[in-house]
Amino acid sequence: MAVFIGIPCAAVGVVVARRQPRNPLGWLFLVAAICLFVSNDGGDYAYFVYRCGHHVPFGPAALALDQLWTPGLVLFAAVILLFPDGVLSSPFWRWAMLVFWAAYAVFLAAMAAATAGALAARPIGVDASEGLSAIDYPAGWVAVVERASLLLILAMARDHG
Repeated sequence: MAVFIGIPCAAVGVVVARRQPRNPLGWLFLVAAICLFVSNDGGDYAYFVYRCGHHVPFGPAALALDQLWTPGLVLFAAVILLFPDGVLSSPFWRWAMLVFWAAYAVFLAAMAAATAGALAARPIGVDASEGLSAIDYPAGWVAVVERASLLLILAMARDHG
């Protein structure tokens, strides 16, 4: 996934950030690409540790980094809201962007809490895709918070696009 989404994001991000450093689209593309690349590498390392059975350090850290793909992809909603020039078109959309960032912060906090809880469990639950089972198949309050914040973010992006 990092190849098909991350490389174009990084390329566009570098061009836009270099030519128009005040345009937030370039920086959002770069952050999304970094999240995707780090997640990809974390997933590969987690596979090496948990599926291949190698006893090397930082296995739990790799699992935590593997979770960055979702926050990286959610940043595309901000890109949609800011497209094409990085400026919001009306006061309503400035308010909507504040709601987006608040929902994104809640989403990140829920993911961080669920990741910390999953890594504290013994044994650590790893699913077939080398992700944390508690994150890939959330339950309870984590599922409610994650889904509600993602639905809000996606609804805002859909209404703007």
